[in-house]
Amino acid sequence: MKPRLLHFLACPLDGGPLDLMIWEADDTTLSATDLARARAAGIDPAELEREIRTGVLVNPRRRIFYPIHAGVPRLLTFSTGVCAEFVRSHGARLAAELPGFSPPHERAMPGEEDVLRTFSAEWLNYDWDGKAYWNLEPEAWLRCMRFMLDLERRPIRGQRVLEVGIGIGGVADAHASREGAEVVGMDLGYATDAAFKNFGKNPFLHIVQASVFAPPLKPAQFDLVYSFGVIHHTFSTKQAFDRLAWLPRRGGRLYVWVYSPF
Repeated sequence: MKPRLLHFLACPLDGGPLDLMIWEADDTTLSATDLARARAAGIDPAELEREIRTGVLVNPRRRIFYPIHAGVPRLLTFSTGVCAEFVRSHGARLAAELPGFSPPHERAMPGEEDVLRTFSAEWLNYDWDGKAYWNLEPEAWLRCMRFMLDLERRPIRGQRVLEVGIGIGGVADAHASREGAEVVGMDLGYATDAAFKNFGKNPFLHIVQASVFAPPLKPAQFDLVYSFGVIHHTFSTKQAFDRLAWLPRRGGRLYVWVYSPF
C-alpha cells in the first residue's frame, strides 16, 4: 500500500477517516516521467515513493483496526484467515500499540465467504505470464475493455478510476500506465495478492481487499467506476449496484456489466 491510497479510504463501517500506522515499508524512487506526472496531478511524490508492506489502518472511534498484510490493506469487515494470522503474528505489537483494539467481526453478507474462497482459488491458481488473459491475448482483451468503456471518446488521462473486481490486475494496470489514470483496484478475494505481485510496482495503481457491500472508499470521488462480470456473483446484484452508485463523482461515469439471466 502506498500512503497516497489513504486519501481515497474511509472506514467501511462508519465512513469516517482512518489513521495509518506503518510498521514495515520499502522506499522507491519515481522515474522522471512519473515524477512529472505526479506533480501535474497535484500528488505529493513522497506518497507514491513508499510501499507499506505491513501496518494497520485504525478507526479510533470504534476501536478497531484493519491489517495491511503483504502490501495489501485488508478492509473486510468480517473475520478471515489472513486477519487471524496477522493477529497471531503481531499480537505483542498490537497489544502494546493498540491496547483494547480488535479487527471488526461483523457478519459477512450472504455467500461472501464462499465467493471469497472460490474466486481466490481461481485467481491465485492463475499464472500470469503476460502472454494470455484467460483465452485471449492481453492486447485483445485490453482493446475490448477500451471499447466497452468508450475510452477513445472519453479518455481517462489524469482522472481517478475505480475497478471493482480487479482479478489479476492487468486491466487496472493498463489504465494506470497506458491510459494515464490513477486507479484503485478493489476485490473481495485474494486476487488482490496476485494483482499486487504482478502489478504492485505501478506507482499509480492502488490495490485494496474489500467488499462491494461495504466499500472502504469516500463517496463521489471517482471520475469512472467500472465493474465487469462481478456483481452478479453476489447474493443481491441490486444491492451491490446501489453501493457502487455512490462512488462516482457528480458528472462521473458508472459502467457495470453482468451476465444475462437468459
